[in-house]
Amino acid sequence: MNQKQCYFNSTGQSCYWTGTECITKSCENAPIETATAEQCNNYLYGCTIDVIKCKIKICEDYVLTTDEQCSYALSTCTTNGVNCVTRGTCVQAQNKAGCVVSSTGQSCEWIPDVVNSQNVVTTAAYCTIKTCNTAPISLQTDADCGKYFTNCTTKSGGGCVTQIKLFCCLCKCCLYNCIKRYNMCMGQYIKQMQRQRLLRFYRNNSHHLLNLKIRMYCWTKWQMCQKACIEGTNGPCLWIEKFVNSDGSKGACFAYTSCKSLAWNSDESCKLISNKCTTNGTNCIGITTCTETNIDGGCVTGYDGSCIQSVPALNSSDPKICKPFKSCADAYYATHKDCQIANKKCTTDGTTGCIPLGACSTYKSQLQDVRQMIKDLQFNLVLQLQQVFVFGI
Repeated sequence: MNQKQCYFNSTGQSCYWTGTECITKSCENAPIETATAEQCNNYLYGCTIDVIKCKIKICEDYVLTTDEQCSYALSTCTTNGVNCVTRGTCVQAQNKAGCVVSSTGQSCEWIPDVVNSQNVVTTAAYCTIKTCNTAPISLQTDADCGKYFTNCTTKSGGGCVTQIKLFCCLCKCCLYNCIKRYNMCMGQYIKQMQRQRLLRFYRNNSHHLLNLKIRMYCWTKWQMCQKACIEGTNGPCLWIEKFVNSDGSKGACFAYTSCKSLAWNSDESCKLISNKCTTNGTNCIGITTCTETNIDGGCVTGYDGSCIQSVPALNSSDPKICKPFKSCADAYYATHKDCQIANKKCTTDGTTGCIPLGACSTYKSQLQDVRQMIKDLQFNLVLQLQQVFVFGI
């Protein structure tokens, strides 16, 4: 290689012509006339002057006092408050000015001295990894904690904690009896201490006003619960608006990936999830065509419309089948209850099978009489109450 070729080698490194040969530039082989830090850096970027020759720049070569200045001078540097030093872990930072970020990109936080009543330092200041728990107690709102660090919320007494990702079914708040602690709706009763605090605060108000305040307080938390019903530690969540809780309020959050996520044993309950869900008598499942649907509670609707279930003939002992609903006459039962199970639009003629529900005056048999219907409705109500008890809602 001659002088005209001596610019860069095959890997892109800078070359230098000594007068007799072409060499790859390094700080150590700078010409002897290179006598200042600027000349060393001009010869090869990243070099500075040593006692007798050029050398590779290191953090300690820069007398800078802020993290920003040091990192600008050399990307691997921070400061110890006097000069630049190599950036390490948060714990290795020796000064507040250098307690910004670790060499692995973790945010750092400077914890000040802890002093006792005599103003004597009991715990020296130090640098540590930044988390919600390192927030100062001066932070009093969710907005402040959200700005301080990711996924933080306020805690009692000031400061921040990590916002808890709820297990979906825990977010099941009632209208009157709920509290919020670290963004968690919990419990069936207002804790005694919470009630005492409200009593002290509203001691000059009537009992009616106190209950109104509690109701408003819990309603706010219920709304928070609904908004949070997106994803939990057990996966995606689903807010079911029409679900009736034990206190009569409506709405609850459930873990949900498909109809099968909920173990409900009635078509009516499963339809709260979606009109594409029904039951197999044990848990919810997706609907199919009527002929493919089970007769354990799922023969209500299919992709092909309303369904009806029946035995092949009156008093037959053959298995029931499910098929598309055409008319009540397709079901062969002698009682109102059985015809209602076949399809909610049907009653019995008392003799040959099921007929459509109609005005009382059109019925010719006592089995079709409204008194029998009332008895059957009472029976259905008892079944529904049992379902409520089983669901624990």
